[in-house]
Amino acid sequence: MFVHLTEAEVYFASATSYFPWQNMRISLERLFELLDVQEWISETEPTRPGIRFLAGAKESTRYLRPLFVRILVDEFLKLRAVPIAIDSLSLWKGGPRYDATSWAYKCRQHGFSMESLGTEIFLAEGYTGMDSKTIMNKRGKKIRVLEIGATITYCQLLTMLTHVTGDPFLGFYGAITDLGIGCTAKKGKLRIHEDFQPTVNMENCNTCGLCQRMCEWDAIKINETVIIDSNKCVGCGKCIVKCPQAAIEVSPEQVVDLQMKVADAASFIVQAMEGKIGYFNFVMEVTPHPDWDSDSGIPFIPDLGILASKDPVAIDKATLDIVNKVAGVPGSMAEQFNVLEKKTEKFKAISGMNVDPMVLINAAEELGLGTTNYKLIDAWKIDTD
Repeated sequence: MFVHLTEAEVYFASATSYFPWQNMRISLERLFELLDVQEWISETEPTRPGIRFLAGAKESTRYLRPLFVRILVDEFLKLRAVPIAIDSLSLWKGGPRYDATSWAYKCRQHGFSMESLGTEIFLAEGYTGMDSKTIMNKRGKKIRVLEIGATITYCQLLTMLTHVTGDPFLGFYGAITDLGIGCTAKKGKLRIHEDFQPTVNMENCNTCGLCQRMCEWDAIKINETVIIDSNKCVGCGKCIVKCPQAAIEVSPEQVVDLQMKVADAASFIVQAMEGKIGYFNFVMEVTPHPDWDSDSGIPFIPDLGILASKDPVAIDKATLDIVNKVAGVPGSMAEQFNVLEKKTEKFKAISGMNVDPMVLINAAEELGLGTTNYKLIDAWKIDTD
C-alpha cells in the first residue's frame, strides 16, 4: 500500500511551552492521538506494533530519550496492543552498534532497558544482524530485491521515532532515511552501499594514517600513497567522515545514487507494512551528524518540536522547511558554513559536500511513498472532540 494524496496532513507540536502543562511528553501523547493509529489495531486479536528508535552511538550525548519510546509504549498498551521497541545494527565493524553484545551495552548506557521502556527491545535484524526477510519490489529504480529486518515483518504496524539530524551523504536524517537504513538487515545495508566506493585525493592527503586505523574492514593500505581496496570496502563512509584533511571523497553521482537507493529501500519497508506506519520526527538537538556517530557535534538550530504524519515524504519536507526557516545557532556549524540567517538551506550546507536532501525526498515521492504537498497543522489548535 503506497500513499497517494494531493495534500498530506502533518501535525506539529512546538517545543515552546505556551502553558504550564504543555511539555514534550504531553505533546507526544497529543500527536499520537491525532495520528489515529487505532484504525490499524484489531479489536479481536492482539496487535503487535513496532516502535522503531535509535539509541545512539556509545559516546554520544545527543539522542532520542527513552522517555519518548516509553510514552508510545504506554499509549499502545491503552489500546490493548502489544508493542515492542526496535533498534538496529550498523556497518561500522567493531563499533558500538555492530554486534548485539556492544549494542546491548550501549542501550544500558543510554538508559534503554525493559524496565525503562515498559516492553522488550529487539534488533530489527536479530542478534547476528543476519536475521532478514528478502523482499521483491518492482517499483525500485536502483534496487529490486532487498533484505529487510525480520523483526520488522513480525510487526503488524510501525511507528518511527526519528531524531532529525544532518547526514553527510544523504543531506539529512529523517523519516525516509530511518525507513531505508534503520529497518534493513546488514545484507540490505551492504546492498545499498555497495557502489559507494570512495577515492583518495592525494593533493589533500598527508598520509597521517588515520583512515587506515579507522577502517574496520581492512580496506585501506598506506605506502607512499593511500590505496582503498574496492573488494574489501563496504561503502560505510567512516573514512570520509573521519578524515581531517577531507582527502577521501565520493563523486556527486555516487551521492545521488545512494540517495536513490535509500528511497528505494524505504519503499520496501512501506510495502512490507502495507502502509501501516506512523512517523514522528523529533526536531530537537539537531546535530550535523546522525546518532550513529559519537562525534555528532553541537545542535545548529534551536529546538523546534515534534512533527507527526502518516506520510514520510510530507513529514520530511515539512521538517526541511521549518529547519531552513529559522536562524541558526551561533558557534555551531551553521556559523561555520555561513547559514546562520533565516531562510537558508542549512542541511545542504552543513553536509560538507553540498548534498541536496530534496533529491532523496523527490525520489521517495516519485516512488509513490507520499507527497511534498502538505498542510502543517498546529497540534494544539484543533479540536479532537
